[in-house]
Amino acid sequence: MACFRFCGIAATPRPKVLAGLTCLWISLVSGFTAESTKIPGVPKWTRFEQSFKSSFSYEKPLQSCTFTAEFISPIGITNLVLGFWDGGKTWRIRFLPEQPGRWTFRTRCSDWQNDGLQNQSGEFLCTAPLGTGRFTRHGPIRAARDQRHFQHQDGTPFFWIADVAWDAARLSTPLEWNAYAQIRAAQKFTAAQWSVVPGKDIEGESAFLDRTQILPNPEFFQRLDAKIETLNRVGLLSIVAPFWNRDRQYFDPLPEDQKTYLLRYLVARWGAHHVAWLLHSEGGTPAAVAHWKKIGPHIFAGTHRGPVLLTLPENSEAGSELREQGWIDAYAFLPGLGSSALREILAASTGRPLIPILSAVENKKASGSAQRINANDLRREIWSNLLRISTAGTCYSSDAVADWNPTLDQNLTKDLPLWHKSLFLPGAKQLVVVSETFNALPYWQLRPATATAATRFKAGIEGLAAAETANKSLSLFYNLEERTLELPLPALPRSPALTWLNTLNGQTNSAVAVMGARSVRFPTPEAGDWVLIVKSSP
Repeated sequence: MACFRFCGIAATPRPKVLAGLTCLWISLVSGFTAESTKIPGVPKWTRFEQSFKSSFSYEKPLQSCTFTAEFISPIGITNLVLGFWDGGKTWRIRFLPEQPGRWTFRTRCSDWQNDGLQNQSGEFLCTAPLGTGRFTRHGPIRAARDQRHFQHQDGTPFFWIADVAWDAARLSTPLEWNAYAQIRAAQKFTAAQWSVVPGKDIEGESAFLDRTQILPNPEFFQRLDAKIETLNRVGLLSIVAPFWNRDRQYFDPLPEDQKTYLLRYLVARWGAHHVAWLLHSEGGTPAAVAHWKKIGPHIFAGTHRGPVLLTLPENSEAGSELREQGWIDAYAFLPGLGSSALREILAASTGRPLIPILSAVENKKASGSAQRINANDLRREIWSNLLRISTAGTCYSSDAVADWNPTLDQNLTKDLPLWHKSLFLPGAKQLVVVSETFNALPYWQLRPATATAATRFKAGIEGLAAAETANKSLSLFYNLEERTLELPLPALPRSPALTWLNTLNGQTNSAVAVMGARSVRFPTPEAGDWVLIVKSSP
């Protein structure tokens, strides 16, 4: 009768068989509910982490064993995840679930006698996304299907605006790094680009010991864990460059086998964060191409790890070889390209997004000159590259931030470190205009109009750039110096909507057209560099 009373039907007795089935059903449901409450919950696109205690202490953990886990999704798909050593006998697995439902996992250790790491299992329940941040709402970053830009997993476009901060993550205090992240996010940056080695961190410690048998420094990497989390929390993608020095040159401190160990360690440790990986092709020499073809698939293929960017080789033959490598998600390029180098890049990068990773450095003396690079120089470089090469994104650099310069003005009783003041240089503020302009447009549909630019602009003028959609429903023309932009009539759609954009402050003005027999002239509202935005009328 207790069962019947629970079901609310005690006043109407039922056959004993029905009563037994009803009690059995309630028992099963109650048991399932009780069991389900023991399963930890993890919101979609939020990191799951599990620690394990090794049965043994390894003198060289990375070389002594390989620790992995297989995560089985709610629909039965297997995901292989690398584990990592975190000091003493502690090992960890991190994973970013991308599908709601019940997940299970089981570990594997190459040292099968290590019961603490071998054949450990667990489960968790992936729930609905939770939070208001960029990544918790939209998911991790990946190359879009059109292979021309980046997007979140839910399809939301991700316009790449990276701040070059090579030494900043290592040399900043947690409080300083938090201020940096908050300011850059407010300035519409979407990523920060920093290096792991070489160099010591704020505590004077290095990433690893013994370059012949690499031993990671767990405390060094734990501090960087927190730095990545700070970036992700404010909506900044963490672009990890494993081997770049403060002179902004590629730096390879390790033999190939130990380099492989370190890269695997970084991917295992940070692959479940919202990161991208910046690697260097070393100019595309035969040795470098062979090197990346050998270790790239071993480290990056088939793992959860974030987009991989490789600097575009300087020769087309090397580019063709590397283009076949499926683990490369995008290409990176260096600034200051001439017309021939530009043609090589556009040809070699077919099928992958293209991103600049260095820019002219604001407030640094220009090479061979006593003058410093200013916001005007940077703005013109950024807009030119976006329209001449790729609309997928851009980058910005200021010297004191990239090197994390703590210098104070001794003539002032109260002063901010130079890195802090450099966060507010005019060039950084002008990126708000870039962000708002491109995010208001279907920028991923734009293609550089390099091949036809010469017919659209007055011959002999440098610095002009253009991009357009395939059907010319949207075109952008960057007018660098001339007070008048002249376009041939076929370059314009019928009844176009025409707007001048001031790249300095974001001001917009309606464009006035002066018709000619075969062309149209557009006077700029005032001196300066302007972008003419041409849209087809609805």
